[in-house]
Amino acid sequence: MTRHPELAPVFDRLGLDYCCGGGRTLGDAVAAAAAWTDLGPAALVDHIEATHHIYLADALPRLEALATKLVGIAAEDAVAETNTPG
Repeated sequence: MTRHPELAPVFDRLGLDYCCGGGRTLGDAVAAAAAWTDLGPAALVDHIEATHHIYLADALPRLEALATKLVGIAAEDAVAETNTPG
């Protein structure tokens, strides 16, 4: 969770305890999810992308807008500094 806190809701939805040591390893949890064992590698990747990476579709446009706003503010500040007598 330290490296990818955005996964907390996914772990919660799957009933995986990621706090204070948890009750089982991720490998044990995956082994218990029998449906995953029926998926081939390509289908598993498709499932992971569709299920667990979908937050990017929401997060990236918002982050891009914030970055654009910050670039604009920094540019305004730079222009103001160059126009300031000094």
